[in-house]
Amino acid sequence: MSDISAHSEQAEIYRKGFLAHAANG
Repeated sequence: MSDISAHSEQAEIYRKGFLAHAANG
């Protein structure tokens, strides 16, 4: 369970970073 939670958090952070990079151009 803990591994899944950590993966979800990591994915969210990665997604936010990707969106920020795309928005930055």
